[in-house]
Amino acid sequence: MVTSKRFIAISTLSLLTAGAIEPANAQNPPPPMVSPDPIADIPITSFDPSLLFANYSWRSFIALNWPAKAGAANRGQADRTKAFSDVSGQRVWSTWKSRYEIFQPDGAIPRPWASYDGKNPCGDGFSNEVVTLSSFTAFSDFNQATFNLQTLGNPLVAQTKVYSRYEVRVNQQEFETIVGHKWYLASNLPTANTPVPFNDGSIEVKAAWRILTLADTPAIRARYYILTKAQVFDVATAKCVTQDIALVGLHIVAKTPNRPQWIWSSFEHVDNVPGITTEPKPPAGIPFSFNDPGKPQTLDPPRRPSYG
Repeated sequence: MVTSKRFIAISTLSLLTAGAIEPANAQNPPPPMVSPDPIADIPITSFDPSLLFANYSWRSFIALNWPAKAGAANRGQADRTKAFSDVSGQRVWSTWKSRYEIFQPDGAIPRPWASYDGKNPCGDGFSNEVVTLSSFTAFSDFNQATFNLQTLGNPLVAQTKVYSRYEVRVNQQEFETIVGHKWYLASNLPTANTPVPFNDGSIEVKAAWRILTLADTPAIRARYYILTKAQVFDVATAKCVTQDIALVGLHIVAKTPNRPQWIWSSFEHVDNVPGITTEPKPPAGIPFSFNDPGKPQTLDPPRRPSYG
């Protein structure tokens, strides 16, 4: 369930990195467009492709955050009768198959795309149609990505003393790749010597959520895209409870015919941390989610990672 507060607030998420754009030329980027239709690919061009990648990424962001049609039969479909700013209902990406729907206990075959059936990591009585921040394996929804899948990444803690929580979802093309090759079973995973590509058009998203507390005033909440009554695993009680959550980051990863290495686009909310250059600042009285202004405002490590 989405709060009545404006979803358009999520459109203020600032672009961190992006992997593609479309040809025009470096001085004449494509005109901006708000549409439920993403760009299918980024052409190979001799021009600097950075603007094309940025355009692709923002168009993907808008299309995937478009209001979605309701019901299992319509998973992944935009509701074209609604405007992007309509706050009612789910977003397109949030109707995709979740990680826990694909990787079920005991290697069970995932239920068909147009279905919300299957076990939920919160247990009986909890629906897969509701955003669930829990997992069948310990810490999966707390873990940040690392280069070593065997190593637990550092968790991200907000200034309100709550852990950031993550969920992963995939579109129908990626879901059909996984199910078609039975990659939900570890024994069937491809190796370096037997590579198998994902289907073109495969997309997955990783969403980062911050659990809201009493410290989050109405003025703070108005800045975010918020889901109410999400199913969240509570570590203290070892049970799932319903809580309000705010979206603070979204990774979009897509495989296209021209970009088989995948296009990576990352967005974060403008109120996460202070900007480095000209990024907008939150208004007076609105704190950053992950930065304490009373501590030294220096980077550690001092140099940012290179994206080149």
